[in-house]
Amino acid sequence: MMSFDLVIRGGQVATAADTFSADIGIKLGRIAAIGEGLDAPDVIDAAGRLVLPGGIEAHAHIAQESATGGMTADDYRSGSISAAFGGNSCFVPFAAQHRGMGVTETLDLYDSRADGASVIDYGYHLIVADPTEKVLSEELPAAFARGVTSFKVFMTYDLMKVDDGQFLDILSVAKSHGALTMVHAENSGIIRWMTDRLLGAGYSAPRYHAISHPAAAEAEAINRAITLARFIDAALLVVHVSTPEGAALIARAKLDGAKIFAETCRNICSSIGRISTGPEWRVRSSCALLPCGTRPRRRHSGGICRRVPFPSSPPIMRRIGSTRRASSRRGRTRPSTGLPTGCPGSRCACRSSSPKG
Repeated sequence: MMSFDLVIRGGQVATAADTFSADIGIKLGRIAAIGEGLDAPDVIDAAGRLVLPGGIEAHAHIAQESATGGMTADDYRSGSISAAFGGNSCFVPFAAQHRGMGVTETLDLYDSRADGASVIDYGYHLIVADPTEKVLSEELPAAFARGVTSFKVFMTYDLMKVDDGQFLDILSVAKSHGALTMVHAENSGIIRWMTDRLLGAGYSAPRYHAISHPAAAEAEAINRAITLARFIDAALLVVHVSTPEGAALIARAKLDGAKIFAETCRNICSSIGRISTGPEWRVRSSCALLPCGTRPRRRHSGGICRRVPFPSSPPIMRRIGSTRRASSRRGRTRPSTGLPTGCPGSRCACRSSSPKG
């Protein structure tokens, strides 16, 4: 009979196909057997508990600068420890190219930050903000050969966004190498128009961050992104969908056979939007600490996963990890346009895996 170093006994083991009561035998840090009556010098009693495979946190911002130079609070050491405590054995943070940087230079930089620091497995989604001819013809194929299989583009943020032609270029390169393109879909013009008018009317407090990102901005951009991807028959993942209108567009495209996938997140499919109301002191404090790059919506938007049927596959449920230091957000006079965006944390992804909102 095989000997084990550790046995996890009597738990409900959950696999991709079934859930059943079993013991798990571990040897040299790896699962060696799943069965009954297994024994080892070290036994963990898992009776009454679910025993799950390690989660994959697939949307995290770790040791990443913004286009304006702000750095996330988590590095690969602290971020990976946080993810591990949440039951994740792997995460896929973003490696962000900024304008003037090459893709190879970007990946080398993130390798230097992650190598020897992360306590769990990791990979990268590559953000492409400067798709020059060299990037498209040489560096993106080289990135794919290096193991990067997903690229991300932004349709908003002045220093990050690509135009429709550049978006098509990236979709085309990704398609030719079997890679997936991810998109942050918001109409930049609508956001700029709303922001200018709010600021012009004196509405600059953090509570107006969500108001400056209306649902129409997401719905229009999702529709446009789907149209571009379908035009060249490329696979597309729309990240952090936050509106029923956007979810309905994706569901309709999937019914039509498009290679469109969706991600939504608990930290936007929640009632975070309620912080926009209440006493001014409370709103100012709460909104300053919670301006997600994704748009916190009103409570009625939280049921998008239940109310919009997704054919063949549910949306990916994630909790976006992009931790910022509170000191970078506090300040009674700091305007909504000057706050770094993001929400903690990578620890929660595995525990927030239900697609039912």
